[in-house]
Amino acid sequence: MLIKFPLMNISFESWTEGFAEYDTVFLSDLEVCYSKREQLINQKYVDGNGHVYEIIDHYFNESSWKKIFKNTLCIYKGELILKRDVDNLNFVEFKESIKVKIMKSFGFKPNDENFIEICKSIDFTRNYSDIIKIACGGNP
Repeated sequence: MLIKFPLMNISFESWTEGFAEYDTVFLSDLEVCYSKREQLINQKYVDGNGHVYEIIDHYFNESSWKKIFKNTLCIYKGELILKRDVDNLNFVEFKESIKVKIMKSFGFKPNDENFIEICKSIDFTRNYSDIIKIACGGNP
């Protein structure tokens, strides 16, 4: 399974609905802090290829010295275990759903100039990876 990072959460209509932290909306790798592990289970993410993955579990090395640090500032890290869904996201539907998600997450109005610019950028993208980069706040 070749995953194209970053991954973007697609489980909620808005990123503020279920998450308070940026690092659980966009994942740059499969490494996860012990303190965030439970909120990620059963969440669905899309990668830069349009493949949908569900986080089904996590693995942590249970060495005793690491257990001491498991609740402190993300020192104790483990790895997420994913299951790939059979279907990919439809590209056009994905573009539209991201526009709605951005509007809901950041409180844009449909005629807001900044939102219109973001929508134009999304409309010109040719792949899933570029849409995820725009949603992360970057350039494709």
